[in-house]
Amino acid sequence: MTLVCAFRQGETIPLSESIMYTKLKELFGRKTPSVKMFKLLLENLPEPEQELYKKAAVDTAFCDWENTPPRYQLFLTDLFQHQWQKSLDYLLHKTVIGSLGYELQQPELLRKVFSLLEGKREDGFMPSYLHLSFVLLLVFHDNKSVEYLGDLLRKEFTSDDFSDLLDLWKADNEPK
Repeated sequence: MTLVCAFRQGETIPLSESIMYTKLKELFGRKTPSVKMFKLLLENLPEPEQELYKKAAVDTAFCDWENTPPRYQLFLTDLFQHQWQKSLDYLLHKTVIGSLGYELQQPELLRKVFSLLEGKREDGFMPSYLHLSFVLLLVFHDNKSVEYLGDLLRKEFTSDDFSDLLDLWKADNEPK
């Protein structure tokens, strides 16, 4: 079963009004949806039915988000964040998002800049490196796993990294 979205003057209009969201509601009944419950409910279902409910979750997230109650939005967000790599692979290989990314000329340089700007700070701030990695890989196609890029982002920004950045800056590009 495929749900297609129609567009009209900036609006997303779910065709067959919320079929996939309805499937999710049927699965959970009156219970508050959660990733744990979703997995438990699916594990006893035949594979084709499991796939139907997984597709219902994705279609609800992408085609019916604004009509989805906050508790289901939270569940869907948690579901995507639960397995960063599977979510990334799905989005890049099974949706149009995969054709919209940008291939960087110097991905290592951008990684260093993000490590500097978004990395651990002296005030105790600690980013979610997996979340940052996921977003970077979603937008800037680089053949790395979410976990591996997260580990690279976790590395401290060094004076050598700063020197590499300065080497790329052309001092003669100042406005006249």
